[in-house]
Amino acid sequence: MASCTYVIVGGGVAAVSCVEELRTIDDRARIIVVSSSQLVKTVVNQQKIGQLTELFDIAEQPVTNVFADLDVTFVRATVTHWNWKDKELLLDNDQRITYDKLCIATGGRPKTNFRHALSISIRDTETVDRLRTQIKDAKRVLVIGNGGIATEIVHELKNVEIIWAIRHASISATFFDEGAAEFFKPMLIYGYKKRQLSSTKPKRYRFTVDNEKENGVMGCALGPEWASTANISGSLSDRRVYVIYKVELKGFVSQDTAHNAVQQDSSRFSSGTWPLYVELTNGEIIGCDFMIEATGVQPNSDLWARDCHLVSFGYFQ
Repeated sequence: MASCTYVIVGGGVAAVSCVEELRTIDDRARIIVVSSSQLVKTVVNQQKIGQLTELFDIAEQPVTNVFADLDVTFVRATVTHWNWKDKELLLDNDQRITYDKLCIATGGRPKTNFRHALSISIRDTETVDRLRTQIKDAKRVLVIGNGGIATEIVHELKNVEIIWAIRHASISATFFDEGAAEFFKPMLIYGYKKRQLSSTKPKRYRFTVDNEKENGVMGCALGPEWASTANISGSLSDRRVYVIYKVELKGFVSQDTAHNAVQQDSSRFSSGTWPLYVELTNGEIIGCDFMIEATGVQPNSDLWARDCHLVSFGYFQ
């Protein structure tokens, strides 16, 4: 049985940041990191140039190397049981860890109310790579969601027709009121512009999960910089964006149902032959090559909730 002052469960941005911060405030405490993935990308060769600019390289390293100078013990495993009263974790390798303080940094997973082979839930670098592959031959995609990821996706997609279905009365309602949304709407409709390279690099550290990850292990969240390197382009020569307000996803329908809707003039986007047909809550049917579901995430807290009582608003007793 191992014991420590701090144990961090997770291998993403939050976990790495937590380790670094804990070590700055407590240079003697024993820290154990438990994660099912052992490769991350981190900042190396960092040089400060002036007051605002920093020069650095991004390198892919085993997590043990990243934590080498921090005197951290890394355990590659998955937590299977949490004894919160005795402050003890049981791992899938039968190892037990006791601790004084626990940091849960297990991230989240996409909210997927409707599952389909032609539906992509954007969450990590792996799902963005899948999107980039599938969209190459696409002419039309349906985007469900109105948060940050959905907004960035609509902005970044190129050479494809985009049907953007949102449940609010204005775009990006999480961030803007209706007036601001109308101001920014033309920028979203026009879409991606090639960025000019800046001589000033951001100070923010960037961590991403390596591609060599185990099956069933969800990667790190995309973070605020994912769109800066995305190149997501369809098969058309230009892009078009249509926004449908105050709707949600109702379900998937057959081609016959979609064609009947066309005959009844009840849907403007269901004509033609498409691999996927989706019905919205306003009765409109959308034909598309595939659907991008960006309706947020839910925390990977099943184990913690199972082994500990939850009270209102998700706080532990």
